[in-house]
Amino acid sequence: MADKRMPFTGPMIRALFAGHKTQTRRVLRYQGDASCTPHLRPDGLWAYLHPYELDKYAPFKAPYALGDRCWVTEQYSGPQSMTGTPPRDWPEDVPIWYWADGHPDHGDWTRPKPGMFMTRRSSRATVIVTDVRLERLHDISAADALAEGIICERVIVGSDGSTGVHREQHEDRYFWHHADDAGSVYAESAYADLWDVINKRRGIPWDANPWVCAATFEFHPCNIDQLRGAHG
Repeated sequence: MADKRMPFTGPMIRALFAGHKTQTRRVLRYQGDASCTPHLRPDGLWAYLHPYELDKYAPFKAPYALGDRCWVTEQYSGPQSMTGTPPRDWPEDVPIWYWADGHPDHGDWTRPKPGMFMTRRSSRATVIVTDVRLERLHDISAADALAEGIICERVIVGSDGSTGVHREQHEDRYFWHHADDAGSVYAESAYADLWDVINKRRGIPWDANPWVCAATFEFHPCNIDQLRGAHG
């Protein structure tokens, strides 16, 4: 159990606050081959077990572990007066603009800063990891995809006039709520689209099917230190 940072994109921040997202998948730094299976050791480390070479891979840590408390990081800005000052040196009471909330309609802000530079005290949200699985990306289920923030909506797909009476035909479609998102028939397909939007430019497309850490968590819309103070 440790305090860590957990970065999210703007759409996923909005899914968190809307209560739609309770899981996240992160690519493992150490990848086993197709014949391996990851197992959690008694010492808390993971290891890929090979059917014929049990010690082929060294043990490793997953990005997140059961009980980890993580402060959520996201794209943000401070007042223009903080330009040139490292975020770690910003005053504790400095106002923060979170770009997942859209463009500000007032104030003068610094250029948007990547979440990787967000300090612990600037974070406005916390997650507590309640379950960790190591699996292939393509092993995601429909329920998992919904827990990742995919939304199911009933949409009109046409009309039936075979009886002379036109009736609207409806179908469940799955969305990750992007301006160009046309929806998918399957939740897993919608998540695959989302994965590529976030990760393909990093060289990790859906088709690569990497080993991932699938972490389930409880979301708390407050700073991690406020949470610690409330829970002792």
